[in-house]
Amino acid sequence: MTKELVFPNREVKEKIWAEYGLDERSIKEAVEMLKDWLQLQPHLPKEEGSLHEARLERWLIRCKNSMERTKQSIDMYYTLKSLLPEMMSDWNIESKWFKTISKLAYYTPMPQMTPDYERVVCFGLLSNDPTDLVTEDWYRMALMTFEVRMCEDYSLRDIFIIDLAHYTLAHVIKFTLPSMKKTETCIVVYAHGTDLTEFHKQVPKESLPTEMGGCGGSIIDNWNLWLKKLETYQDWFLQHENVKSDEKKRLEGNSISSDLFGFEGSFRKLDVD
Repeated sequence: MTKELVFPNREVKEKIWAEYGLDERSIKEAVEMLKDWLQLQPHLPKEEGSLHEARLERWLIRCKNSMERTKQSIDMYYTLKSLLPEMMSDWNIESKWFKTISKLAYYTPMPQMTPDYERVVCFGLLSNDPTDLVTEDWYRMALMTFEVRMCEDYSLRDIFIIDLAHYTLAHVIKFTLPSMKKTETCIVVYAHGTDLTEFHKQVPKESLPTEMGGCGGSIIDNWNLWLKKLETYQDWFLQHENVKSDEKKRLEGNSISSDLFGFEGSFRKLDVD
């Protein structure tokens, strides 16, 4: 049975804070420091409000309580919004691209975290037909889902599961080298066939969809819940369309775009933890 989307409560948050030597007081202090730092960056947007503070808090957790890494991650995020419009703009669930890709592919964080406070994220195809599949749109939809998690979710780590059930050779050629470079990340990959015995030793069944031998509900039911969740953020997505860096105002010697992009705008380097 599919569970409703319920994000971690205060007790879970405190356990995650403890992993990085944090508590409520130190979290608030860190968030205020980040807000002050942002005000001093002429090229970065000036956001306010409780949702902005919630995102800064999760940024700190994602960067393992490293203030410097958090600043770098925030800077990179706003910079990518300026430099990668094909993935970081038109986050509109009413757009044709979204209506098309959301029927062809899914990107579904599962509702039940593992006992180690890890969030399982499953993604794959819903159709064998590659005709209308645009890989950049798939990435863009995934980023929208991640944005919601940055506002509400809490986890120590993510476990990404790629479902290859509907993949064909025709799908493979859709994934060009530039598009893959734009999402490259340092990960350890485990391959599993039809025998999922070892897989279930690595990922608890409670955190898996029924199609993978789990008890977390079907993929499509979970994806439909996430689509409804994305709908609730429609106004926020539209309001943040132009919340991005202004590279013309970036201080000299503070550039990161040259570290990201190589020839013809493809990624040369992108380190993601």
